[in-house]
Amino acid sequence: MTYQTGSATDLVDLLSKLSTFATTTHGGWSQGYLNVANGWLELSKGNLSVSFKWNPSTKGSLSVHHATAFVSTGTAPGKHTGDSNIGYNTTDTGHSDANLISERCVNAIGDGPFVSYHFFADDTTNDYIHVVVEAEPTIFRHFGFGTLDKVGDNWTGGEYVYGHNKVQTTNSSATTFSSTANAFLIDDCGVNDLGATVRATGLPNQAAGSKFVLMYSASSAASSSDQDGDPHSSGMGTARGGMMGYAFNAMAAGTGSLHVPLIPIHAFYKDYTNKHVYLMGTQPDVFLCNVENLTAGTEFTIGSDTYIAFPAAQKTDQVTLNRTYFGGYAYKKVS
Repeated sequence: MTYQTGSATDLVDLLSKLSTFATTTHGGWSQGYLNVANGWLELSKGNLSVSFKWNPSTKGSLSVHHATAFVSTGTAPGKHTGDSNIGYNTTDTGHSDANLISERCVNAIGDGPFVSYHFFADDTTNDYIHVVVEAEPTIFRHFGFGTLDKVGDNWTGGEYVYGHNKVQTTNSSATTFSSTANAFLIDDCGVNDLGATVRATGLPNQAAGSKFVLMYSASSAASSSDQDGDPHSSGMGTARGGMMGYAFNAMAAGTGSLHVPLIPIHAFYKDYTNKHVYLMGTQPDVFLCNVENLTAGTEFTIGSDTYIAFPAAQKTDQVTLNRTYFGGYAYKKVS
């Protein structure tokens, strides 16, 4: 039950502080390694291993990997037990930033100094750690991992990992918050290897051997497979509105508790055999929120709960690399 904020001098300092937070301050997680020379960090708990890879020379972006268990200190991110194979894992070292952004990542996070970071965590029901980083003044990045508040007990899993992909062009359409080429939290990303993954087995009509649901909003099933060669199942999330529609994001938040619409972020599994959609669960303690009337880092209270709001990337309607208009997220502050 922990919230922590501060600043970080560079990427290694940020990840080192995240590791300390996970293993000591919040606690309960194990660090497999923090290998600065190779650009590797791994954290694990229970059936969830999350690892990150970066280029030690340029420190531009982080690839983000989801596995079921840590193997050893000599095993690179993306190659631990049962890895989802989402996130750049072709080479152990010598990777370039251009390669890292080709799959799930926290793109263009840079090497700091970071104005601020925010670690949100709780373990009352399901353990999670959600990270918000002010990579540059007014520009934010989000990534995290944890376990859904599950729906149903007839399937196994629920652990999730997500990165942050913001289309880095000044094209007026591709930079919008609603573009499916972006990937935020548990999202409805339209690019096969960028989205969040949720570990899951035993879902209706799930392909034999499949153990991950990949958030992929295309009209056909995901074509990728995990490290073991087993197919991914397809899903989608509501971190930008998704199935619930983008209309919710048009509801501007005010300063009073009755005027702050907080939209839960749900994860769905898509059964293409029967053309059914199943609710898997909800990402705990984080909500879609219009930030038009909220300053980044604003705290507000509803009942006995305190929340902190941030833009998805940058709160602006100007044509810039990080534009996300008024799309944002509100995190519950548990302390």
